[in-house]
Amino acid sequence: MSRLLPSAAVALLLWLLVPGLAQARVDVRLSSTTPSVGEYIEVSLTLDSEPDGQPVFPEMPGWSITPGGRETKMQFVNGRPSASWTFRWTMVTTQPGDYVLGSIAVDTRGSGHEQTRPQRLRVSDVSASDGSTKAGG
Repeated sequence: MSRLLPSAAVALLLWLLVPGLAQARVDVRLSSTTPSVGEYIEVSLTLDSEPDGQPVFPEMPGWSITPGGRETKMQFVNGRPSASWTFRWTMVTTQPGDYVLGSIAVDTRGSGHEQTRPQRLRVSDVSASDGSTKAGG
């Protein structure tokens, strides 16, 4: 048992210190999950591991999806370098109903293939009165 403890400690230390051994943090955010017909939804995907190529956005029949660009943010947090990569899309539909935005897949350098959890959307036929940006207007 005493020989196992140092080995476990070394493995834990390597896992914490060597990039690529830890799983990347992948976060997806939607500006709304209950939009009205014609209301734009902003989708952002943020990674804490460098992407290896472009994310694969799932097909959404009946939706118009426009890529919105990529942002790289580098900073120092408590004296240590930190970086994040964010990809954005804009989505809009003209049909009310319940939808599922499937997993967004992305390969990252070091941790491999990552993907988001599916997101549920409910699009209403009623126009929002909160001043949201509408398609075509």
